[in-house]
Amino acid sequence: MKKILALLLVLVMTAALFAGCSGSEQSDGYKLTNQEKESEITYILTAKKNGETVEYGKAPYLYYLQWLRDYYYAYITSISSQLGSNAPTWDKMLESTLFTAPDTLSQAIVSTAQEQYMTYLFVEEKFNELGLKLSEDEIKTVDALIQSDWIALYGHDGFNTIRQTLGLSYDEFWNIVACNTKTEKLIEYYYGEGGPLEVTKEDKQEYFENYYARFKYVIFATQDSDGNKYGEKKLNEVYAKRDAALAELDNGVPFEEVLAKYSEDYKDLSDEKLTVSQKQAYEAQNKAMVEDGLVISDKGVFSETLATYYNITVEDGVVNKIFAMKDGDVQAITGSNAIWIVKRYDATEKEAYFNDVESLIFKALYAEDFETTIKDWKADLSYQFNLEALDVYAPANLHDLFDLIGTTKK
Repeated sequence: MKKILALLLVLVMTAALFAGCSGSEQSDGYKLTNQEKESEITYILTAKKNGETVEYGKAPYLYYLQWLRDYYYAYITSISSQLGSNAPTWDKMLESTLFTAPDTLSQAIVSTAQEQYMTYLFVEEKFNELGLKLSEDEIKTVDALIQSDWIALYGHDGFNTIRQTLGLSYDEFWNIVACNTKTEKLIEYYYGEGGPLEVTKEDKQEYFENYYARFKYVIFATQDSDGNKYGEKKLNEVYAKRDAALAELDNGVPFEEVLAKYSEDYKDLSDEKLTVSQKQAYEAQNKAMVEDGLVISDKGVFSETLATYYNITVEDGVVNKIFAMKDGDVQAITGSNAIWIVKRYDATEKEAYFNDVESLIFKALYAEDFETTIKDWKADLSYQFNLEALDVYAPANLHDLFDLIGTTKK
């Protein structure tokens, strides 16, 4: 579930990190549900502002709710098509905890939409309160995103139908897409250079030295590509390779030579079936393994893309042992699916190692404070969602709207 949800949230936040607040009504003839009371719902949330109760329009919340509903519907439909008659119905999946335990899928869709909507309100309020403005280049970027991600995909008529069904004017929809940029600008204001809560270069470098490690490695898999553990004979072959590699290291052979000779991650370039592009990619990978190795965080992250989209990191047990090593140490480490021979290196040897992860460190240093600030703001707001609206717009009542993964209707 964590892998699926992580991908889902990234996709949601890529399309539009935060929705805009609107009091717009849905246009005549456009409905998301068959509920008779839908036309009577005029707000999604009330909150206390300067001692008065303020109502917030439903349109932006519906954007998030509908997007999440359609994403899961498309994902589950794609799985169900492979199961045939054994596939569960959409209604049953909404009440299942299979993907979203301990919550049901329906509860998870609603709670995630609410969190995104509340975070928007915070960003929008603070952005305006501080008098921040988007630059001309940032405005052009948002315009380009609407063109490429929406109008090019759905056409002008399809795009307008989506807006009208959600009750969003063009400007309000534009604000949804723009809010990712607004969020980045708000974070830069608080935590960037000269900000009231500035994260300095020294802060980031100190974090890098304490929470990142660099190493080179020889690796031998102990299971096949389907995740099946090797049998005794195959494992003994792996142990023999490990012992041979360690023996050469003990005899003074440079680690880089042993890596190139034994590591299963070091690619064989002699295969005549390799295309030119494959060979170039493998050459670059081999060069990086020998010259630089891997730089990982204490969470095992060596690639933000692989960690975010595919949940691929170095496992905790291996990470912990690497961080316990000193520069120059060599150690054989048995992981859950591979045997590693690791040599620890100085992570500060090249400034490029820090530069490659500086943005990740920046996020790590501001994230907790930013989340706490939002949490405190929400507590002070004393808000309450309209329960009648939540009932009318329950995921089970929503029709298809977004075309996601080619399975939902335009």
